[in-house]
Order: sequence, then C-alpha cells, then structure tokens
Amino acid sequence: MSASRLRRFRWPALALVALVASPWVTSWALKRWASDRVHRAEATVPPATVAIIPGASVRRRGHPSPALRARLDCGLSLYRSGRVQKLLASGDHRRNEYDETEAMGRWLIRHGVHPSDVFLDYGGFRTFDTMHRAAQVFKVQDATICTQAYHLPRALFLAVSAGINAHGLVAGTTATSPKTRRREVFATGLALLDTYLLGEEAETKGPPHPITGDGRETQGQINR
Repeated sequence: MSASRLRRFRWPALALVALVASPWVTSWALKRWASDRVHRAEATVPPATVAIIPGASVRRRGHPSPALRARLDCGLSLYRSGRVQKLLASGDHRRNEYDETEAMGRWLIRHGVHPSDVFLDYGGFRTFDTMHRAAQVFKVQDATICTQAYHLPRALFLAVSAGINAHGLVAGTTATSPKTRRREVFATGLALLDTYLLGEEAETKGPPHPITGDGRETQGQINR
C-alpha cells in the first residue's frame, strides 16, 4: 500500500481505536478519581447523615439477591455502629409485580432499624436517578453509599455531581463476573454522557421528603 493510502486510512483507524478504548479509559480515570472516597473498612468511613443503598434484584417472595443482601448488610452495620442515622433504600418499582424498594424496607425494619429511620425511594430505576433523587427529593447533603466495589466509582461520581458529599463503603466480598465488569465500563461512560452532554434529569415530581424527617411517610404499603 502506498504512503498516500496509508495516510488516508490513518485517522479513521485512530478514531476507531479511540472510540473503542474510550470507555475503558473513562472507567480507569473514574476509579482513580474515586479512590480517596472508597472505603473497605467501616472504621475509616466518615460519619454521615444517611447511608444510600441502591437497589438490586429481588427474588420470589421479596427475598434479596446475594448482591442486594450485601448492600443491606452494609447499611445496617453503619446504622448499628452509629456512623449514619438514616437509611435510604432506592430501588426499581416500575411494575406492580416487582418491587425492590419495599423488599429492602421490610428487610431493614425486620432486622431492627426503627421504621422512622428507613426512607424508601420507589424511583431508583438506575444509579443516576437514585443519586439525583437523593439530593432533590430527600434533600441529602452527605451520605455513605453501600454497594459493591465495581459499582462504587460510578455511584460516587453521580452522587457528587448531584451535590452530595459522598463516601462509599464496599459491600460484600463476592467476585465480579467479566460480564458485569464490562457492563459497568459502558454504564460509566453513559453516566458521564448523562451528566455532561445529554443533560439528563431524574424524575423528581411529588413532595419533598427531607432525610431529617420521618421515613414512615415514604413507605407506601409497608406499614399498612
């Protein structure tokens, strides 16, 4: 191939390489940015008003999946140790037959959290929604996020972008599958697009429920 043809194909090839590599570079950069905010030991976590527990899958009869159980255990431990005073469980309830949020609330109350300290957010369809609703609907200013290590950098970025002074505590020690890690890389790229380019906004209609108030006002059918 002649030098002129090589030059002709150089920039499209470099652009393709950059496009393929950019999600991985973004994910790496976000991990570096979040490293000072990620804690693996509860003793190093700064005290905060609330622990935010993002939803994960719920099995039949409302039993938390292992991933969700680890997040709930993390929040419960922070509450029992006095490092947080409130718990905000934010999950997916877009279908009547599937409800992560109330399953989380029932679990926390059954394990000894006072109902007034449990706030439920039924609009946590994705991490972006969870963090922006925490700031706008629940008026959260400082928080500890309880989720798995692979998820924490993105969750922390979205929380800080929403105006929350956030740290994160790694929930559980379960290994992450390659599929989950790949999905998180592209979810991280989407989080940056939503924040900086697309101007996405979380659905925040309805009355505010300040996290300093009574969580029972947010619990729907859970106490009826």
